[in-house]
Amino acid sequence: MTAKPWLANIIRFLLGTSFAVAGFSKLFPLKSFINQILAYQLPIAPSLLTYLACLLIGFEIWVGLSILLNSNLVISLIGSQILLISMIPITIWGSFHKAPSCGCYGNLVQREPIYATIEDALLLAITTLLNPVIRSKDKTDKTINKRQILIFLIAISASIYGFLQIKTCPI
Repeated sequence: MTAKPWLANIIRFLLGTSFAVAGFSKLFPLKSFINQILAYQLPIAPSLLTYLACLLIGFEIWVGLSILLNSNLVISLIGSQILLISMIPITIWGSFHKAPSCGCYGNLVQREPIYATIEDALLLAITTLLNPVIRSKDKTDKTINKRQILIFLIAISASIYGFLQIKTCPI
């Protein structure tokens, strides 16, 4: 991939778009996404699970926009790997508990959790392959810039929107 930087850029664009769309699609309607998560029958209190779902949405949006907008790519790819590594066992759990949908893209895509497990494993492999390419090319300044602040504000706003939805409507 080092000989073809355009390929790394295409993969980065698709990966970032995937995470950003996944995060934003869960917000509308949030209640539907929460119900999809509750169908997993995770051994976590439902009230805590709803708050964790809102944090997940914000984290996905942050990862997606950071990768998409080429902002702090090394940290963003590590964030995506953490997200994918944590979601693989959860989607496997959902498969065993016969959850009807993975909820990965809210109401945009309805599919069984086992397919989400396969997708997450493939995305994890892609991010693992992309990480050394990004590290070798990452000569950017490590200070916080306006783009990173904007991405962070969008992600936090999405999580706050989710928290407000939980407070104003029964889930």
